[in-house]
Amino acid sequence: MESMMRRRLPVLVAAAALLALSLFRLLPLAAATGFADPAFSQQWNAAETTVPNFWGPLANAKDGQMEAYNGGQRLVQYFDKARMELAGPNTVTNGLLTVELISGKRQIGDTTFASYPPSNSPVAGDPGDSYLTYKALAALPAKVAQDSSPVSRVFNPDGSFGNDAALGSDPNAAFGSYQSDPGGVYGHNIPKGMWDYLQKSPVPWLGATGYPITEAFWANVKVKGVMKPVLVQAYQRRVLTYTPGNPQGFQVEMGNIGQHYYQWRYVTAPDGSNVTPTPTVTSTPTSGITVVIVSAPGAHPGNATNLTIKTAPGAICTLDYKPPGGTTSERQGTAIAADKDGMVTFSFAAGGNLKHPFPSGQGVETVTCNGITVTQTIPIG
Repeated sequence: MESMMRRRLPVLVAAAALLALSLFRLLPLAAATGFADPAFSQQWNAAETTVPNFWGPLANAKDGQMEAYNGGQRLVQYFDKARMELAGPNTVTNGLLTVELISGKRQIGDTTFASYPPSNSPVAGDPGDSYLTYKALAALPAKVAQDSSPVSRVFNPDGSFGNDAALGSDPNAAFGSYQSDPGGVYGHNIPKGMWDYLQKSPVPWLGATGYPITEAFWANVKVKGVMKPVLVQAYQRRVLTYTPGNPQGFQVEMGNIGQHYYQWRYVTAPDGSNVTPTPTVTSTPTSGITVVIVSAPGAHPGNATNLTIKTAPGAICTLDYKPPGGTTSERQGTAIAADKDGMVTFSFAAGGNLKHPFPSGQGVETVTCNGITVTQTIPIG
């Protein structure tokens, strides 16, 4: 009996190990441990309890993390359907993820962007099995005139459009509304099925979805291995789909754009390489921008000098410095985006170091923000 038990013990241990491994594989590997902020929990519960999967289960979410914004950092948390951003005490915004995925312009400040390749993830359908990518939507017009015709356009794999009158006869493909943002950048017709869905949103639909940024169109995509016609429309923050063959209550759905964006930003680049490119930082023009040097104390060798300036929030600033007796200026560190108050601080060794001190005299600091340059001298010694 004892020898039999000895023979059975390794088998039982192995079986237990296999069972544990199987259970481990069934569990979400990166499930959030909780809401990163009470304001996130409040926004999630305001919708998820009445419309399941409006944000996506907490078990599928990522833990909260800090992301660069306006020269500082802000708390964000990714869910299946969106990214929540803590914009202030008890103030939550949702990122313009669709805009970034289509354009490749990652927003790192109110008016500041870093350029990356657009996302090649599929907008709808099975992962990795669709020609309908975010990048492909970049070719669509940002604004069109109001048109009360039903949606019968079909997006083809080569980027061209066909027409299917039978799809256009679907009652949910009829005209629902025309919506344009206040700045007039976007303007699109929303089909009835999607417009009805938005009007029933448990939270204000503009805050959760944003304005439409493409026209609605049909596409034949593979869903769980089966080709189906799906009506698709991209909005600033989300993508809506309408699948006629789905059960009632699940015909209009929101895509998993939170997952798509997280994959694009943190997991793989559109070409499959690691997401470690050096971005090209650009800034939108800011009218009336000024640059004022607030504090620029003198310096001694071996001591750091903190140069503080005030400019427009989100402006991209650089510092070039020519020490006393120098013939050329050199860039000090990298470009920095001004914070929400327009403040930027550069820290550098204006007096040189103890082994290689600069001579006494006047150094020259040159600050440039969004193309506006100011110069000031600084006493050294």
